[in-house]
Amino acid sequence: MQIFQLFKFSFFILLFLSKPVLSKEHELQYFFEIEQRVMQDDWSFLPDIPPSFKSSKTNSFELGFMVNDYGVMIGQSKLELDLQRSSEPKDVSLSADKVHLDLFYRFYDARYLKFFFQQQKADEQKFDCYTFSTIILGNCTDSDIQISSTQSKYDRLDGSLIALSADTKTLGLNITQELDSSWLDAFSFGLASTKHEYDWLTPIEDIESPFILELMINGNQLGDVIEST
Repeated sequence: MQIFQLFKFSFFILLFLSKPVLSKEHELQYFFEIEQRVMQDDWSFLPDIPPSFKSSKTNSFELGFMVNDYGVMIGQSKLELDLQRSSEPKDVSLSADKVHLDLFYRFYDARYLKFFFQQQKADEQKFDCYTFSTIILGNCTDSDIQISSTQSKYDRLDGSLIALSADTKTLGLNITQELDSSWLDAFSFGLASTKHEYDWLTPIEDIESPFILELMINGNQLGDVIEST
């Protein structure tokens, strides 16, 4: 079996190069796609982009089949985003994995009901330093004050100042109508619920000493700067 890899360079509009196999021409239908999307900050034809953006790459695949009026589609993708800032943390690049499951039921010709579940989980990011207004906290060469903790709950920081992770889950239901048009494949409407979960770990949250919080650094009180960030 041959597997074709499609390279799609998309920025704001995702172009569907092939229709999902949901017509009623055969009893058993299937759909398979491998896709890679890339974007670079030095492409001259791009509109204005954030100064921190350097590049992005997404690799994904989808596999689905339909028997009579019932269908299933599964997919997985990986996003790699290169982001560089001028202040600490300077490297905020991230990697995230996404999976999705779609269940179909065709109840009238080219009209079908879809239940879908999506989950995207970002790899944990660790930052050695963080800029709070004019004050740099952490364990890098530019830091104004170093902060660490001997508490066991911070062991996984491994010397870093902050660890961040995120998880997003979406459940939804929609109705889709396929169209016999050269401009549009289909239109759909429905409902979806999304839950965001964030995990933030840093010894900064345990600073309670008035002496430390009232320190004046670069003309600002440490406690006020942390509170306002």
